[in-house]
Amino acid sequence: MKNLVRFTILFALLFGPSACGPRETWVYLVMGVMTREETSDIPEQFASYIEQEAGVKVVIHEQERWEPYQILENMRTNEELRDLVKNAEIITFDFHLEFLNVPEGLYAGKICGGEDNQDCIREAIQEEQEIFTAIIDLLTELRTGSPVLLRVFIIDDHYYQFELPGFGAMGKAETIEVMKMYYHEFQKFVEEESQKRGVVVVRALPDPYFQESRPPGEWLDGLGHYTEQGSRVITDELISLGLEFEVLK
Repeated sequence: MKNLVRFTILFALLFGPSACGPRETWVYLVMGVMTREETSDIPEQFASYIEQEAGVKVVIHEQERWEPYQILENMRTNEELRDLVKNAEIITFDFHLEFLNVPEGLYAGKICGGEDNQDCIREAIQEEQEIFTAIIDLLTELRTGSPVLLRVFIIDDHYYQFELPGFGAMGKAETIEVMKMYYHEFQKFVEEESQKRGVVVVRALPDPYFQESRPPGEWLDGLGHYTEQGSRVITDELISLGLEFEVLK
């Protein structure tokens, strides 16, 4: 298991990935689904905070609406993205429960497999865990010792409590409870594996809204995306975790 050596923000200021002295501009690479600028204000809010704290200009580079398997594939094959990963001072990406959409449909249709009709869910969880590990491994390889402010988001499960206007709940209660159980299992894996490797995980949203309670209505828009106010709550959680840079080894 690779270890990570933590460095303070001062180290990054003095020894940026491609500089001999303090960097005046930092690159912020945003990857994922729910924490993009299109679906939240988190990148701009976080960039603004860093600019104030570190006295640098932050330039946001946002990728497509990629789910984790697409992040991994592009990190393997997309040279432009690989260059960004190698040189960015800040990288954030999120794990969202969209990877369970297909298994949820199979489970609801009673064609998921296994004696308990849950085989396809377990397979999806196992695959997503392997994707997470592979992403961190590849980040380590591409960074080659350069310090980076890396943050991994795991998204709350409000999707399972979401109601479409005029349609009510998006799934049956029994199906929702089963899917939440497995999604929470995946979240636990990401948190525990990250802790082993020194990677900082951001919970969006804070307790009790992360798993136990539906977020206040003003935090979400009609599509379940984060409003400016909801984004601010998550950004504050992100900020509270500090601005330590990491060298992945």
